[in-house]
Amino acid sequence: MASSPTGAHMHSYLATVGIDFGTTYSGFAFSFNKEQGEDSIFMNRDWVNELGHRTSKTPTCLLLKPDLSFDSFGYKAVEKYANLRSVYEEKDFFFFQHFKMELHNEENLHLKTILYDASGKRAEAKTVFAHSIRFLRDEAVNFIRQETRDDAFRVEDILWVLTVPAIWTPGAKQFMREAAYEAGLVSRDCPEQLVIALEPEAAAIFCTERKMDAIQSDRLNVSIDGLLSQLNSQYMVVDIGGGTLDVTVHEKQDDGTIKEIYRVTGGPYGGMKVNHQFEGLLDELFGAERLYEYRKRFPADWLRLMNDFEEKKRGPRALENKETRICLPRSFVSSIRELLPLSLKRYGADEVKVLKMNISA
Repeated sequence: MASSPTGAHMHSYLATVGIDFGTTYSGFAFSFNKEQGEDSIFMNRDWVNELGHRTSKTPTCLLLKPDLSFDSFGYKAVEKYANLRSVYEEKDFFFFQHFKMELHNEENLHLKTILYDASGKRAEAKTVFAHSIRFLRDEAVNFIRQETRDDAFRVEDILWVLTVPAIWTPGAKQFMREAAYEAGLVSRDCPEQLVIALEPEAAAIFCTERKMDAIQSDRLNVSIDGLLSQLNSQYMVVDIGGGTLDVTVHEKQDDGTIKEIYRVTGGPYGGMKVNHQFEGLLDELFGAERLYEYRKRFPADWLRLMNDFEEKKRGPRALENKETRICLPRSFVSSIRELLPLSLKRYGADEVKVLKMNISA
């Protein structure tokens, strides 16, 4: 179970900020420690995508300059990388996405672990995570200052919470703490200012605060918060994220704490599995070697294609099992044009169609 500060220590901070550092998307929320309940939680919903829509999370994507200094994060990183002026400029910058999964996949994780960006360039994992956490820290502090109209609000006034998958190893959780130190989120001299919280536990605690009549049957019509507030109540939390699936079983104790009554299970079975299946379909249609060369030659266009797929897979048409259109970059169509007739015939034209109107510039 994740460690937490005592109530007295917690109230020595003016606010608590929870950072959801996800495989696909990230965001944060905060509350003032003197206030209680769901209504006291403020979520940043000011991330703006390229269409001008405001969202509660931003893509977990990081763009670094050629010297590995910070350039941008989230929607801004995606947009800038996709609009770099030339292939040569693309190869100078470092673009990372979905890198959180490396903490789960890497068996010999250490502080010098290496990550590879979209075009195969190397950088230390701690550097990538530290840049990302530092960005989210600065955004959170600025957000609180705007909400409170208090420019004197400091990082030191905040109790920070970083959520991690329950299935992560102790080494992966410690790596996140080290990256947070590197980012300046908290000082090594004040480790209690950072709580590494397990995502299913955080979800369960939040549900006890919510007022939602969501569980009904012929004999039962009670709210989730009512069920989870009962002493000795047992429940299962299934957390399906972008990268991982966590399944935990909890019991509410007499003192109000949560006890894990069955070991956490799960694995790398999050939403990215769907993306991998789509990539596999493209490999099957046009050849894995051809797709590998395309990704290396046009990493920004490949990013556009996969980002469009990510949006479409979450859209209502996909959820309703309706035909869904994916925009193909012009460079992609040019690369596989001669393969199209045979590939579609071999796979089945009724299942996969390529329309001229779907080809983007």
